Amino acid sequence: MLTKDKYIVPTGRISCDMHVINDFVFIDPDISHGVEIDAIFIPTQGKRDNIHSLINDLHKYTSKIFVITSEGTPEQKYNVTNIIKLSKNDQNDFLNNVSSSKNPSRGFKDDYDLPAKRNLALKIAKENGFENIALIDDDMIIGETDIFKAGKILQLGASAVGFYSLNFPDKSVVDLIECILYNNSPDVFLSGNCLFINMAKMSGFFPYVYNEDWMFIISNINRGSVFGAGIIQQCAHEPYSDFERIRFEQFGDVIASGAIKAGIDKGVGLPVDLFFWEETYRDYQKRLLSLLREAERANQFVSQLSEALKTVNQFKSEDIVKFIKQLIHENNERSDPKIFDN
Repeated sequence: MLTKDKYIVPTGRISCDMHVINDFVFIDPDISHGVEIDAIFIPTQGKRDNIHSLINDLHKYTSKIFVITSEGTPEQKYNVTNIIKLSKNDQNDFLNNVSSSKNPSRGFKDDYDLPAKRNLALKIAKENGFENIALIDDDMIIGETDIFKAGKILQLGASAVGFYSLNFPDKSVVDLIECILYNNSPDVFLSGNCLFINMAKMSGFFPYVYNEDWMFIISNINRGSVFGAGIIQQCAHEPYSDFERIRFEQFGDVIASGAIKAGIDKGVGLPVDLFFWEETYRDYQKRLLSLLREAERANQFVSQLSEALKTVNQFKSEDIVKFIKQLIHENNERSDPKIFDN
């Protein structure tokens, strides 16, 4: 579906993806008496105009706002006192010193630094003794009620509070293409694009893979309660011509499809059974082939889906099992975020 050269993605629908997620929790009218958010971290590559209005809005809730940028990106002036640059050394430490980072995703893109920025936020929070923090992507639009609600839910004992982006669903490029081709509303799960965390109740780190926020939340599934607090807006964007992104997302997308199949809505963690992942891998290939046939009929997205299928054929189900085993081991070893330690 095309309007003014823009692809229109159908509005998403909420899918409660974990038994620990309690959606739309009842909050008493005086929600302004929740816990204070000690610090807010905004990872950015400096490409979103929305970040400036986002920062101005967030100043109402805390003076400790950290903008985490990438080394080598153009300098910008942000209305904050804490501007942290993720150095190339930090990114390299994350890629070279963490075993799970050496997964097939890296072969398609090794400069994806959102996981490292989120991990750096955890490190800074730990070092400064921040108890309650927020990780908010630079393309999010968040209201006062959302901030207060998240704080209130943390006060009630939650380990983490997230939101759902429905107007422009927080999904992979293949997922978005599927929604457009079939005009279907996508299932939207809780994500890390606006995540409030109680540092004492969450552990682990964000791995180098697409859907790293899911991996972080899943690894904490048995440590406490994760709540979905409502709907939030993500700025629309056009990812369909970003073939590097499409390639990078495939490994994480196969894992996500397996996680859903395994039953993370029932509290099941990521399986390590090879037969399970062989079946999941084949199912994902069949899905791409079906989408490709539909794309050829519609005469759109053929090159994108062809690239996705070509990418999936370059890794195996054994790579997925290896990654998950490494991730489980690292999460057990890393109760504190120490990924930048030598």
